[in-house]
Amino acid sequence: MKPTRLTEAELRQRSYRWRSLLVLVLVGAGAMGLVARAVELQLVQHGDLARRGDQASMRIVKMTAHRGVITDRNGEPLAMSTGSTRRNSATTSTSCRASRRLSARIRRR
Repeated sequence: MKPTRLTEAELRQRSYRWRSLLVLVLVGAGAMGLVARAVELQLVQHGDLARRGDQASMRIVKMTAHRGVITDRNGEPLAMSTGSTRRNSATTSTSCRASRRLSARIRRR
């Protein structure tokens, strides 16, 4: 029995099927690799990666919130920064007296 020769069209069709199958297998393998890597990152390494991310972005920095004195045009203080301490009645009454003096000065102008 003599081997039969395939026609050019049959050879192209076989070649097309083979190349299509090869591309399909490579794309499927790439997709499976991506899924496996995503599972590893999300489930296996989640704790370590979350800790490293927090270390890179979160810091505790103690800052003082001192603000300058606000003065009027004559250089008299209108407002000053104070610490976060309690105010006693003597300090409050002093502030009231200073406010009354300031309002009296403003009215005179």
